[in-house]
Amino acid sequence: DAGQRKARFREAAGLFVAVGRPERAAEILGDAVTASPDDLGLFAEYATALEASGRSEDGIALATQSLEGRTGAERGQLLALRARLALTAGQSHVAVNDLEEAFQLAPREHLVALIAALEAHREAVENAGDRDEERRVTLRLVAVLTSAGNAARAREVLAHWTSRDPDDVVALRTLRDIDVMAQRPLDALWAASRLVEIETEEAQVDAALRLNEIAQQAGDPGAARAGLERVFADQPAQK
Repeated sequence: DAGQRKARFREAAGLFVAVGRPERAAEILGDAVTASPDDLGLFAEYATALEASGRSEDGIALATQSLEGRTGAERGQLLALRARLALTAGQSHVAVNDLEEAFQLAPREHLVALIAALEAHREAVENAGDRDEERRVTLRLVAVLTSAGNAARAREVLAHWTSRDPDDVVALRTLRDIDVMAQRPLDALWAASRLVEIETEEAQVDAALRLNEIAQQAGDPGAARAGLERVFADQPAQK
């Protein structure tokens, strides 16, 4: 019957994988998928064999076709599969888009893969020198990491970005707030001080007040002095 045929296909493909011939395994599993197009488990094995054969882009094309009309959990599984193939093919932007959609369908199931794709895409665009996209994906990665309870990694990502762009107000505010929430006032002092330097008008005053609070928490009230003097110099009406 059909079940036995699929089992034989899988067994034969496994033998070729074992002897280092994934391309032959892909051919066999391709025939199996043609006979059972709705078997997502079989399709995933086929895609893995294509990936091992250096044919990730063929797998992406097939996953794209299979996605047509799919909804719910099946769609999420196919999106995650296509994302994995896209990462192998160096298409991190495709992987992120697919996993963002899959994450909306099933957050718990696709959280780890989404974080991995965002990490890979952030590194890729940094290497490519695309600052705007790097900033966008950095802030998204930080948001996902924070919601997942991984504030330590979120801080690392932000610290890396702000060390290269110390004028990014949104990133600096987030970095400061992460350190404050983690009860690390000494670490928060740098971002808090930098915000006083680059904020303007009421936002600068608020930044100075936050800096003063953080300095008090750190047991170093003098650390806020330069920031407060900066506000008085920039905004004489605040004296």
